[in-house]
Amino acid sequence: MKTKIIVACIAAALVITFISCGLFGSKEKTTAFNIQGQWRIDSVESKGQDSSHNLAMLALLLASKDSIPVGIQFNSDSTFQYTNAQDSTKGQYYLSEDKNSLFIKEDSVYTQLNFITKTDSSFTASTTDSVVYHLKKK
Repeated sequence: MKTKIIVACIAAALVITFISCGLFGSKEKTTAFNIQGQWRIDSVESKGQDSSHNLAMLALLLASKDSIPVGIQFNSDSTFQYTNAQDSTKGQYYLSEDKNSLFIKEDSVYTQLNFITKTDSSFTASTTDSVVYHLKKK
């Protein structure tokens, strides 16, 4: 009788161990972040003290908020395009090797955006001067 109780306790402990370690469950697959596609700039905020040189972008976003929202199209050939109702601007981009930073080239100067959050449908990125962009996939 003692042997059956000991065997039952050991079996229960093993089952609990296997379940808690996830050996019987399916493992979650993590998908890599893919920036390609059309993104809508949802909002822009400033966390820094001197963001006066970003007022033009903020004014553009506020002016177009009620009509056509400003968007960005990231293409597979490492080019991007800003789009709004009046015009569109093109440039180049690349992601860092660790996929934690986005570099956007406009007028031969790269701007670094560090990802704060990123999912397959939205991302938040910050510039070195503390301007934070929130984008959602169209």
